[in-house]
Parts: sequence; structure tokens; C-alpha cells
Amino acid sequence: MASLEEWGDALAALKDCLGSGPLGVGEVEALRVVARQQPLLAGELAVGLSLPPSRVAALVRSLIELDVVAERVSPKDRRRSLLRVTARGENVLFELTQALGADGLDCCFAIAQHLRQAARRARERGAALTVGQVALLALAREQELLSVGTAATCLGMGQSSVSMAARALQRRGLVALRPSPQDRRQHLIGITAEGQRLLSAIYQKEN
Repeated sequence: MASLEEWGDALAALKDCLGSGPLGVGEVEALRVVARQQPLLAGELAVGLSLPPSRVAALVRSLIELDVVAERVSPKDRRRSLLRVTARGENVLFELTQALGADGLDCCFAIAQHLRQAARRARERGAALTVGQVALLALAREQELLSVGTAATCLGMGQSSVSMAARALQRRGLVALRPSPQDRRQHLIGITAEGQRLLSAIYQKEN
């Protein structure tokens, strides 16, 4: 599996391609799963994305409104609908693959799903962490002390988002924030023993 830094680079490149357009990263990931497994039910999409049905329902509505996915009644059960990619959706995926390469998109979404699964296992242990918080915690374990700027670059996140995630993790005792010896106005993020234990428990369950 690619590293968190490679994931951050791929995610930043995808966001760059999408710019201020109507499609976000989540919509592109859902669109890609539909394209690979179509026709499929919304419930099957939720499993493929490792997301709760409520979140997937919102994604599906957005994709239909953007005319990149179409919904058709299932011939086997008329109470259910099947999802397929439209011609416009196929064109979006083609252009993104041309711009980023299939490997770039694979990196983006494989690690995103991996982090979502880790966040779910953390919740099962009573630690309600977001995907961004899990990513920052894992990066802090990999790199020991790191600055907010370094973390933002590695994870493809804004510095304000990293700062918020770091403060949330600090409140839970999972990371410690220490003034940088080079600039006392800046803080370095370091994982604590409790943070190490949580990550170990999460990934032991995975293995």
C-alpha cells in the first residue's frame, strides 16, 4: 500500500484537477465504484465505500443531480433502484484518469477507504475519530515530531484543518503539542503512548 505522503500528493492532485467545479473527492470516489461494479444498489455502494447508508444516499443524490449517475428500477425488485454511470460520468472519469493516471486515483481511494475502516474500528473502541484525525495520528507515528505545515503537505490538508485535528487528538491524550525550538510560535505534533496503543489496537484488529 502507498504511504500517507503518496496519498496526500495524490489527493492534492485530484483536488487540483477538480478545482472549484461541482464534483468533490467523495463524489468522484463514488462515481468510480459505480463504474467498476455497475449496475449496483445503493446498499452495495455503501459497502464498497465503507460509508454509512445515510452518507451514501446524499452522494447518490448529488451524482444524479450532476447527471454523472443514473438510477433505474431493478427488474428483479421494482421497489429498488440500480445505479449506472452516464455518458457524462464516463467522460469525467476518462478525463481524470488521463490527468492523474489510474495509479494516482487508485492511491487516492485505496488509502481513503483504509483510513475510513480504521476510523470505524476506533469508534468501536469508543474513540470517535474522523478520517483526518486517524491520518494525522498515523502520520505522527511514522514521523515522530512534525510541524503542522509538514503534516498539511503530507496529507494534502489545509493547515487550519490539521491544527483542528491536532487539538482534538490532544484533548483525547493521543498526541502532544510542543513548541518548536526553531520558532516558539509554532507547535510540533508528537504521538503519545495512548495514541500508540490505540493505533496498535486498531491495526491488530485489521490483521
